[in-house]
Amino acid sequence: VLLKHHAKRKFYGGECGSTLAAAARVGHELALKALLPLSGNFIDRRGGPKFETALYFAIDASHNAIITLLLEEGANLHTACGEWGSPFFAAVGTGQEEMVRFLLGHE
Repeated sequence: VLLKHHAKRKFYGGECGSTLAAAARVGHELALKALLPLSGNFIDRRGGPKFETALYFAIDASHNAIITLLLEEGANLHTACGEWGSPFFAAVGTGQEEMVRFLLGHE
């Protein structure tokens, strides 16, 4: 819907750092699928006040479908970012045991 209404596809800045990260943060799978082909090598771009990546936001919000999609597209679990230091350690630090097991299966 946003893209139909001319939302900026490669917007960088703002609270999440990019439109890709914003879609991951709120769990909007359809928007993420539309944005991923446009993201090129920016899938691990850090932004927002704590320099989070799209994968970091998705893990923090436990959006499993989004996490899977980002990992399949090559997002890095160990990109230095966020309060916990990386997307992987965000899951560890917040006590998401099932998420940690899931992520270990994707390394």
